[in-house]
Amino acid sequence: MTTSVLVTGAGHGIGHATALHLAHAGYNVFATARTQDEAHALTIRAQERGLNLSATALDVSDPAACEAAIRDIAHRTAGGPDTVVNADGFAVARAVEDVTEETAHRLMEINTFAAVRIARLVLPVMRRRGRGRIVNLSSAAGRSVLPLGGWYGASRAASAALTHALRMELAGSGVQVVLIEHGFHATGLLEDAIHSLTPPSGTSERFTDCYRNAVAALSGRHGSAPRNRPPPSYTGPLPPAGLEPATPWGWTPAWPHL
Repeated sequence: MTTSVLVTGAGHGIGHATALHLAHAGYNVFATARTQDEAHALTIRAQERGLNLSATALDVSDPAACEAAIRDIAHRTAGGPDTVVNADGFAVARAVEDVTEETAHRLMEINTFAAVRIARLVLPVMRRRGRGRIVNLSSAAGRSVLPLGGWYGASRAASAALTHALRMELAGSGVQVVLIEHGFHATGLLEDAIHSLTPPSGTSERFTDCYRNAVAALSGRHGSAPRNRPPPSYTGPLPPAGLEPATPWGWTPAWPHL
């Protein structure tokens, strides 16, 4: 039977490239995207390449929607996906004081809680099979926090901590858990960050100036010097370590080729 893989956050960036790459490699791919338009675009692209890929819209912060999505995949496979790649993410770049509790909660929901939520839904069948793989995409921002990245870094650091704990707790079950901490790429997360920097600070004019400069830098409006160029667009899939046997520590740093 063909190995089935669920890839969340496949509407753009690393998740998008990973879903197409895995489908091309012969996996039965179930992909989710933030919007129906993104899901439709991915479906069309897969069809044009003759790939076995099914895409649908999913808000990973909605527990009921996640349950329905996993239930649908279970009906279309032998009980559920063999592997899950949690690639969905959300970025906010603002001073800690300027991030509302509502935005902070959404950041944690998507970057931290969603992967655990989906793990809870797929782990029962993986345990019964005695095999499975959960790959969580995090970020180097959880290890090295920069100004304006406090809340984003916190969500990624929390995701890493939970992933490491889950990996150790599942030892001996046959289920492997992998953490991938990627570097800086021009994906949809960069667009999220730029959008979040647009409103002026409600706290300090200094912060507003920082936001304005950050938008210019991220948009490539500070000239052509290497340090001011936008980060490289990510067009490749996740590192092979995501679906090959995990390292003993289950951690894979992934950096762009600069």
